[in-house]
Amino acid sequence: MPTSTDALWYNGQPFAEKGVVVVTINYRLGVFGFFAHPALANEKSPVGNQGLLDQRFALQWVQKNIAAFGGDPKNVTIAGESAGAGSVCMHTVSPGSRGLFQHAISESGGCTSRQSTDRAMLNAGLEKFAKDHGCEGDDALKCLRDKPASELVSMQMVDRTMGMDGLRMAFSFGAVVDGEGGFMPEPALDLYNKKMVAKVPYILGTNTDEARLYFLAAAVPANEDEYKAMINSRYGKFADRVLALYPSSKFEGNYRLATARISTDSGLVCGTLDTARRAVAAGLTVYMYNFNVPWSISRDGLGISHASEISHVFGTPYMENDAKVAKVGEVMNSYWASFAKTGDPNYTDAPAQWPRYMPDADDNDKRLQFDPDYKVLDSFRKEECKLWREYARSAVVEQISASTRAPRAAPVVRGAAPRAIRLSCTKRVRCSPGTH
Repeated sequence: MPTSTDALWYNGQPFAEKGVVVVTINYRLGVFGFFAHPALANEKSPVGNQGLLDQRFALQWVQKNIAAFGGDPKNVTIAGESAGAGSVCMHTVSPGSRGLFQHAISESGGCTSRQSTDRAMLNAGLEKFAKDHGCEGDDALKCLRDKPASELVSMQMVDRTMGMDGLRMAFSFGAVVDGEGGFMPEPALDLYNKKMVAKVPYILGTNTDEARLYFLAAAVPANEDEYKAMINSRYGKFADRVLALYPSSKFEGNYRLATARISTDSGLVCGTLDTARRAVAAGLTVYMYNFNVPWSISRDGLGISHASEISHVFGTPYMENDAKVAKVGEVMNSYWASFAKTGDPNYTDAPAQWPRYMPDADDNDKRLQFDPDYKVLDSFRKEECKLWREYARSAVVEQISASTRAPRAAPVVRGAAPRAIRLSCTKRVRCSPGTH
């Protein structure tokens, strides 16, 4: 989020100087990109996932045209941040995207930990959206199409939380499981478990305090009693474990930071890790990172939150005056460029050897931390993610138990509102979906 319109948020020059052709794209969003109304099937139109199909079209365009720009259609990297990270993950499981890219990068997001939603629940949300716009019954689609786009967007429910606990909304437009022949024939979780995914090298990672961005003005507990009451109310039988791992004293009594860290870990950090674990189990070569540099525009306010790594990845840290911190951007850009070319981020004279992510039987693993020290972290937030895996499993069991009392329809993958996706292509070709 540059504070000046003169800033180039996605300046491709540092990549280009390293032999990477950068392609950035846009795709349909919200109601226009993820409208899964069942009546669309009667028109033989995609029932949802229109935005993801836009992204695939861009990848197909790259295959046909990138050579004219000095790129190699046989060496494409698809990469993205936030919703773009989720998109990348979904392309790794989508049969129709197979062969369109050779490497993948997901910055702050995966696609294997999102809960499914009953089709009946989705349809109810879609019907309510239509009704709120004065459209009902058999002519709902026609009625909506007669509305100005601005009206549909202005009333649209958008979930920008990326699955971060405590920030979810009841309904929003997102990717769906659209069945055989669709973009995502089964939930991403199931496809990874079945190893029915693109066998490509994959970088995944997150930032130290992702959710701080969302807690700048959010209501948070004011004292210890309120903090404990919130945890007990929200996490029930898991409350004691949550309080043990996230005591307010760990955050110097700052309940905003404590609450944000819980959302950070229960959402993006452990959700991205879940995809990495399943990717390794499916046979992919995986590299993980943690970004640990505060936003230069507000080090104390934003901290090391969501999207803070983007300008560093592009090699042009935004408004960064500290030379050592600015160097982190140059280093990250070099790792990313090397990965785009070879599938291995390591390069000559790199400040650290980036180890492969290979969890052992006890769930111990390694990842590289991006800050001026370039440390290799051992078992980053291992206990926290163990907790949130068990919490998620418990929620699924409860959902299944509830489903035995009522018929359950086809599941839908729920996620954050999609944003612009970037495709970067190296001169061998790197293509990546991004954010914003």
